[in-house]
Amino acid sequence: ADACGNENSIQQVGTVLDISAPEFANVPAEITLDCTDPLPTDEPTATDNCDAEVTITVNDVVAEVGCPASRDITRTWTATDACGNTATTSQLIKIRDQQFPELIGVPANETVECENVPAAADVTGSDNCDTDVEVTFNETTTDGPCDGNYTINRVWTARDDCGNINIGRQRIRVIDSTPPVITGVPNDVEVDCNEIADVPVPTGVTATDNCSADENIELKYDEIESVGDCTNSIILTRIWTATDDCGNTSSVSQVITTDDGTTPEFVGVPADVTVECTAVPPTATVSATDNCDEDVTIETGEERLESDCPQAYTLQRTWTATDNCGNTTSTLQI
Repeated sequence: ADACGNENSIQQVGTVLDISAPEFANVPAEITLDCTDPLPTDEPTATDNCDAEVTITVNDVVAEVGCPASRDITRTWTATDACGNTATTSQLIKIRDQQFPELIGVPANETVECENVPAAADVTGSDNCDTDVEVTFNETTTDGPCDGNYTINRVWTARDDCGNINIGRQRIRVIDSTPPVITGVPNDVEVDCNEIADVPVPTGVTATDNCSADENIELKYDEIESVGDCTNSIILTRIWTATDDCGNTSSVSQVITTDDGTTPEFVGVPADVTVECTAVPPTATVSATDNCDEDVTIETGEERLESDCPQAYTLQRTWTATDNCGNTTSTLQI
């Protein structure tokens, strides 16, 4: 006011505004997880220059990446102060199927005979992310040096929804170590020496094999003749040998033995006779025949048996025939 009491006044009005958005801290970094891992629970904090209690909300947006078990989660936090100022931040969470499927029931490698090749195993698959794993099977054969020797390669492939692959293998080495089986060979037989030619060679001998086809089995026949205990004792060995495609062999034999058990027979042995002392006949020439020996040995013996009268006596003439096998027979004339 002035000296005369005149007054004048002026007023200043100040307005306080909050135009600053909240600020985030401790925002979680980008992370990659397996499909079975739990989602993270870490959260950021927010501060404001005016509001001591900032409101934070969160929202997840999920996007599939290539396969059902792989996806990206964009987690966004929004901070809002009392005056409606907002700020946002986000974390990228990558869910990936990073594990190979498991194969269950793949057999170990083995070596088997050709008739014991096992059927392919029923192999299944399991996966940490895929409940229906696809398992495919493939089999190839590598030929060996013969029909019964080869290699079987079996492969099982498990594939999950995200293309992760696991491969299981089995190697089966197939061998043929079993010789052929020969049938139809007759039993051993003994015959007389003049009957050996009457024993026919059998025509029904055959060979079979566990691996080789019948037409691939080689069946050979051979005969070996040897002398037994004597000249007329012949041993005829008939041998059949079968060889399969892999070189396995077996042999079966029939032994035919000639047995000379028959004694020679005399021809021309004179009958007993009684004569005067001046008419004693000379020793007769006696021969012998044999079923096996064409040249029988004959030995002649003579023994004089005296009586009470010097001019009366008995002559006992003996012939002994022996064949090559030692069979002997004797006859005499009195």
